[in-house]
Amino acid sequence: MNQERLSFQDITLRVATEQDFEPLYQLMTEDEAWTELNGPYFGYQRPTREQFREGYFSKLALGNEALVIEYHQRVVGTVSCYWEDQQTRWLEVGVLVYDSQLWGCGIGMKALIPWVSYLFNTLDIERVGLTTWSGNPRMMKCALKLGMTQEARLRKVRYYQGHYYDSVKYGVLREEWRELEKLWRQRDHIYLFDWGDTLMVDDPNQSGKMCDWPNVQHVEGAKVLLSGLQNTAPFMSQPMPKILRKKT
Repeated sequence: MNQERLSFQDITLRVATEQDFEPLYQLMTEDEAWTELNGPYFGYQRPTREQFREGYFSKLALGNEALVIEYHQRVVGTVSCYWEDQQTRWLEVGVLVYDSQLWGCGIGMKALIPWVSYLFNTLDIERVGLTTWSGNPRMMKCALKLGMTQEARLRKVRYYQGHYYDSVKYGVLREEWRELEKLWRQRDHIYLFDWGDTLMVDDPNQSGKMCDWPNVQHVEGAKVLLSGLQNTAPFMSQPMPKILRKKT
């Protein structure tokens, strides 16, 4: 990959630079809660700086198999891909948000949208897969919300800390992603409306007055987003709006 930047809403994917090395290393080693969810049954050993530079960071710097996730001009995680079987064109993807304070903000799912699109656009493949385990419910929810299909669930094949867990496999086909991508690109911009001190998502698929819509949705990660804006623009000193809960 060249210096092209992939983006969706407030997420940017890009090749790592030398300036990213130290912040990224500190982030992934100081907050290691992510290791408890990222296949912990394989075992984890904190890499030295040299090991990180020669290993995963070198892939991030090349950009062919992995990219950094930039959120509010700060690197917070990575996306990656790997061949389960290159001969049969079986490709899998992964995503990691190292800062546990940002979990639940939708960053992982939003990062996967441009990443999956990029892989379909640049590789001769018909499917992109994602494999996780039942000990990581956030990733399971992320895959489904992204539009992937649960294709397999291998029961009790992951043994960890005295408990058995399932291996869960998701996937999306090229023709399916073509339609899903259209829907996601319609949401490539978040519109904020002042409606009784709340933050809402503008849904182009609904018409009429927003207060009459059968479904309204709060802006995921709005508090973090506004905090970031306030940090970059200190003059924004008004109290933070309430976040509207999703109604169905």
